Amino acid sequence: MAGEYREIVPMELIVCTQGPADEHGNAKSDPDYGMGESIITLAFEDLGDKTKMTLTQSGFPADEAAQMAGMGWNQAFEKLAATLA
Repeated sequence: MAGEYREIVPMELIVCTQGPADEHGNAKSDPDYGMGESIITLAFEDLGDKTKMTLTQSGFPADEAAQMAGMGWNQAFEKLAATLA
């Protein structure tokens, strides 16, 4: 995978891109999965003793690729929660 940061607002927002890459890290489309570049937005909201994080990812077709991305994000967040516990 490859991508770049598009916007960072400390303590509030991260916007970046993500997409398939070749073995050298060069971005490429992946016709096998119908994937091109997607936009990931992470918004952070201070709730006092907690932080609410909202993730959105756009640019996927509404099919198996989107479901796979959702499963991957869920695994990542489960690992983050375990690390923070």
